[in-house]
Amino acid sequence: MSSSIRLGVAAMDRKARSKPMQNILNRMLSMGDFEVIVFGDKVILDEDVDTWPIVDVLISFFSTGFPLEKAIEYVKLRKPVCVNDLSMQTVLWDRRAVLRILAAAGVPTPPSVTADRDGGPQLDEFMVQEIKDHLHLDLGLRHPPASVRLLDHDVLQVNGDTIRKPFVEKPVSGEDHNIHIYFPAERGGGGRRLFRKVGNKSSEFDPSLVEPRMDGSYVYESFMDVDNAEDIKVYTIGPDFAYAETRKSPVVDGLVKRNPDGKEIRYVTQLSSEEREMARKISLSFKQFICGFDLLRVKDKSYVIDVNGWSFVKGNDDYYDKCAESLAHFCRSQSVARPLRTASELVHANDETSSWVLKANVTVFRHGDRTPKQKIKRSFKANDPWSAPIVDLLQGCREEIILRSQLELVSDALQRAMPMEGAPVADLEFAADIIERKKQYPGTKIQLKPTFDKSNDKLEKVQMVIKWGGEFSHAARHQARDYGTNMRRDMLIMNKEALRNCFIYTSSERRVFASAEIFAEAFLRDEGSEDEPTKPKEMIVRKDLLDDSNAAKDLMDEVKKELQSTMQPDSLKAPERPENWPADLPSPNRIGCEIRELLQSLGETMHENFAKLDVDKIQQRWCTHETPTLFRERWDKVIEDFRDKPNESSRASELADMLSHDGLHNRAFLETIFSADTDDNEQKLERLHRLYRMSLALFSYICPREYGITMEQKEQIGLLTSQPLLQSIVDNLKASEKEKGLCALYFTKESHVHTLLNLILCSHLNIIMPHMPALDYFSSITFEVYERENATSSSCAVGKKERSLVISLSEGAHSSEILFIRLDARHALTPLPSRPLTSHMNFDDAIEKLSNLCNKRETLDTRRGQIEGATLYFGEQDADQRVVTISQTDVHEYDSPLTGRPLGHSTVPMRAFHDSTVRWSDLEPKKESKKLPMKTRIKQLWSTVKYLFRFYLDGVKQIWRNRTAVKAIKRQVRETKRDYTWEETQMILTHSSDMLKLPLFLLILVTVEELLPLMVIYTPFLLPSTCILPSQILKIRQRLEVNREAAVQKIQELVGEAKDIQPEGDSLQDAMSALPPACLRELTMYVEFTNVSVYNLSKWGTDGLRRKRILDHVKQLQEDDKRLKVADVLQDGNVNMDLLSNACNQRGLCGVNVTAAQMKQMLRIWLDHSLASPAPSPLQLVLLPSRIPPFKSEEIPLDTIVEEDKKQTIQEKTSTVVHEVVEQEKRKEASQRS
Repeated sequence: MSSSIRLGVAAMDRKARSKPMQNILNRMLSMGDFEVIVFGDKVILDEDVDTWPIVDVLISFFSTGFPLEKAIEYVKLRKPVCVNDLSMQTVLWDRRAVLRILAAAGVPTPPSVTADRDGGPQLDEFMVQEIKDHLHLDLGLRHPPASVRLLDHDVLQVNGDTIRKPFVEKPVSGEDHNIHIYFPAERGGGGRRLFRKVGNKSSEFDPSLVEPRMDGSYVYESFMDVDNAEDIKVYTIGPDFAYAETRKSPVVDGLVKRNPDGKEIRYVTQLSSEEREMARKISLSFKQFICGFDLLRVKDKSYVIDVNGWSFVKGNDDYYDKCAESLAHFCRSQSVARPLRTASELVHANDETSSWVLKANVTVFRHGDRTPKQKIKRSFKANDPWSAPIVDLLQGCREEIILRSQLELVSDALQRAMPMEGAPVADLEFAADIIERKKQYPGTKIQLKPTFDKSNDKLEKVQMVIKWGGEFSHAARHQARDYGTNMRRDMLIMNKEALRNCFIYTSSERRVFASAEIFAEAFLRDEGSEDEPTKPKEMIVRKDLLDDSNAAKDLMDEVKKELQSTMQPDSLKAPERPENWPADLPSPNRIGCEIRELLQSLGETMHENFAKLDVDKIQQRWCTHETPTLFRERWDKVIEDFRDKPNESSRASELADMLSHDGLHNRAFLETIFSADTDDNEQKLERLHRLYRMSLALFSYICPREYGITMEQKEQIGLLTSQPLLQSIVDNLKASEKEKGLCALYFTKESHVHTLLNLILCSHLNIIMPHMPALDYFSSITFEVYERENATSSSCAVGKKERSLVISLSEGAHSSEILFIRLDARHALTPLPSRPLTSHMNFDDAIEKLSNLCNKRETLDTRRGQIEGATLYFGEQDADQRVVTISQTDVHEYDSPLTGRPLGHSTVPMRAFHDSTVRWSDLEPKKESKKLPMKTRIKQLWSTVKYLFRFYLDGVKQIWRNRTAVKAIKRQVRETKRDYTWEETQMILTHSSDMLKLPLFLLILVTVEELLPLMVIYTPFLLPSTCILPSQILKIRQRLEVNREAAVQKIQELVGEAKDIQPEGDSLQDAMSALPPACLRELTMYVEFTNVSVYNLSKWGTDGLRRKRILDHVKQLQEDDKRLKVADVLQDGNVNMDLLSNACNQRGLCGVNVTAAQMKQMLRIWLDHSLASPAPSPLQLVLLPSRIPPFKSEEIPLDTIVEEDKKQTIQEKTSTVVHEVVEQEKRKEASQRS
């Protein structure tokens, strides 16, 4: 007998290699008794079925483009055990046949009538007979054309049967999703058109939709008013297991809420026994082991409205475990009933057939998510005397100079130029100020670009470009890790040998390098088993292939000028409205003016809100080292840029970039700061949403054209920029012939991905993708080589290796509906799966075409035209290639939204590289390569002390300002004789606590100020709330939350063991006496507060003292809940994360790593119980936190963060606190200056 079960997967690659299928097949492979064979598109589409691989068990199902009839022919020929019956899948194409089978199986469906105009279901004789034998149902009967007429506005008659509106009109084809719902006159008439989800819409209302369609066959179902406006999607795994999720019904408003994976948001629901029986009947009747169907719940009854065939739950590990287990059991049980082939039989079968094997995967990735890039440009004419200090920086160099850690050289040159005659002092001061404010950020750099007169080759001008931002974000960390994990799973199925022969190449840019490193950690992780691939220890930095290049600068400048000329409103070269351009938007050359007006309006709203709102409390957490001040600075700049030059083509990318970034990372702040009080709730975000649509449309039009408008331009720019990369890819593909498997991965920037794609489009390959998509973060171009030896097709001789090349494209983490996606704490969109860019091509022919294109570059000037400032000024080595060690660091060390620190500070360890191009700064600002002189170090130390003292002194002043505000509140309450609001109570209590802490704090401030950072770490409860940064408060809350969560779990165990507890005890004293002492200690833990809260329950003392503390606390909460019930903080439009977090902490609820909406939901659940009538017993209230289900966050586990925090030394922790305070003061100082 064969030692393993051969499990074949005959489905389109997009389904067969999807994440759900990867998860399930990997689990089955780990069991050890399965061999998985993925047939692949090449076999399924191009090969005869007699050459398809022979397998024991077959997973095969229909999706768009899949040749189902061909697969049925294969099953008849080879007779494998089918997980899902293939012939029965043809029945699912006809809704009439589905309804009749459901009726025959006794599964309830909504009342319906059918209008046949094609004679009835079109099934072949074999299928008709099989259904007759299986279900005693004859689907072969033919029907005359139906008589259909609308008797009046609300009643439809079909062959004498009537159905009243509202009813649903469905085309009989299961693949046609253009469904109409017709409403009666008493409900306003009209109808709703349902369709496959497009963006964030799945339906739209049409008031003119009155008369049913008369041009085809339709099923008319009574419209069901479902419970909770929800549909239910049920997934079966065999007849005995079913899993269900709810989703918002498309008939509600047609808007689809999506998660960051781009999938519609759904919620798990439990099925009743009747519904489980319906699932069993459907699985057996349609002979579909894995199957999905749609269910409606109406009052106490359930109805099936559609059967979908093969369907997987997405993103649920428990489901994957169950599915893999059930599939494995199914396969093994069939192997007992049906003996598998012997080894000799398998050899004979392999001689008769062949299988295409993946031999090589070469993929070029764009880096992951980043912060918005910003820049300013200034030009200096060489013949202006005052520009000499800047010109001298060139030192006679003709290449562009990139300065990364030598920014003071430029600042000094600007300072020397200011006093010279004719110098534009204000402009030079502005540039110097930008450098001073941005130099501490690790990604800041300055480019000096010389321009020479082509007639005499003399220096004409020097352009200085100051760039900042563009830093690797925490979302990119998740994207890189998840992508690496998923690609690993795919490679384990497709060709495990490729993991053992893997090469990773990366650009020297920080965000690109970080993307490559984290991807490599996940893709090549060592799981410790003997048969696992060994992790390579190195990555290769290839500046010559993957870094920026100026080789195409002149040609790209010409293209940009041509593009710019077409973007003017009065241009005669203005293009026609592009294909797929939104009909409700102005044309590309006129949209800039409307964007300018919208930005001006939104800018006014932003400044009004900054003036009247407490902007620091709008958003609790700021990731990617942002603040409200930096947010406003970014938006002020883009608003000013559009005001000056609304039709400047380069503006499109900056605006789209910022809207997408803030929509993902700063959604709460973005929506609040751009909402005017004068707008009603439905119109508050209308301007912002329209701006987003316009910016996205404009960017999608301009971005690909910047790399060439005509095909000739695309080819020339592509060759000058990415020919070395393409040549390297071709060499990799050729080398795969001699390898068992090969994987080469390249990580680079957007420009290389665009220009590489253009080269492919110019290569005369067989392109099958009709439209090129956007190339967003983590977009990729993949070259896959497939090979077979035992080819029996007529295309080649028997025994000769045949090779095929296919190129696919992923648009990456892209969505055109970012502002509508429901986010988790990761803020990360999931990169979309690759789609075929070309058909499968003969390998030799395709390589010849690509090589011919590469050879064209020999006549072009290909010098990169760049030099590092460290090389020019300090003689540091700047090699085009170098090898770096892949860090063994956990990916969680990269910039996290929970800490808000920029990449390169204390969360990221120093890395030693072979030169200075890729830099990771430590706690201090970037330094010169030489040691700073003593005078400079003393100056820096004094500056740090000054900033610390200023911060803490401002905190003391704030206490006095709060004292004035508290007095005013108390006076107003006395005069008006009203009650205190919950917010006022919180402020008064917090201020009282601060006043008690003030004397000791002042003593420490004026005597031993250096102790304050240590107090933040070890005794934060001794500090006033005004003297701790929000980021520091968050860390404190994280530590307490880990303890709270552990305590709640322990309490649940302890309470479960306490059999004698009576929930209805008359008093807390009596009820608490029933609790064991250990439970009491745990109870006090989960109601502890952070240092900024009013109360802090201690675990010290006897059981009696602890009981009294809990009693007092519960009494206080019962009074506080009455105010909280009507507090503004719980209203939908209010987002005060600090107050919400405090309220949750006071009640023993999670106030960290959850959204404002989630905290409000937990508080409302608390209030529903605490203020219920009859009133809850004290014990019920005390145990309530352990009864409220927690919200699961996708963010880094808090215990991981706390554990990492414990690993830091006292010096490292202190340095971090000092750095955060100093950076906060610097930002405040810069804001005041601007």
